[in-house]
Amino acid sequence: MPAPKDECIESVLPAKDSGNLVDDNIDVNSIKAQVPVSLAKLQQFKEATAADETLQTLKNTVLIVWPFDRSSVPLNILQYWNYRDGISAINGHLYKSQRLMVPINLKKEMLNKLQDAHLGIVKTQTIAQGLLVGPKMNKDIEDFIGQCAVCSKYRNL
Repeated sequence: MPAPKDECIESVLPAKDSGNLVDDNIDVNSIKAQVPVSLAKLQQFKEATAADETLQTLKNTVLIVWPFDRSSVPLNILQYWNYRDGISAINGHLYKSQRLMVPINLKKEMLNKLQDAHLGIVKTQTIAQGLLVGPKMNKDIEDFIGQCAVCSKYRNL
């Protein structure tokens, strides 16, 4: 019996077989931003966000108030200044609009999940843009997929 799916990307990627894309573990009502993620993965994101120093600084800034002047913003969250009004903190998670912010220690796992279907750079970036947000996410996807032997083999066919 296969292990239950709990990755937030899994439910939107094309199935590897003709099986159902619906993840039985998704509780849509418990996810404030309507991100397709299981409760277990949501908890993992919460714990990783709590351990991420940059995201903690960002969360505290969002919950209190952003400085009026860009020069007063802590350096580790300056990269978020341009879209500060779209960031919210909900139940220990950070969102930009309805996209879940990826803590640094989950980034590689999320890149692996995004790339698992071998859809190529543009399609993978499109999927990620609807679900996740993180500094340099598009560039990271491009670099990550650029190193994939399977994707490289079929890229120019």
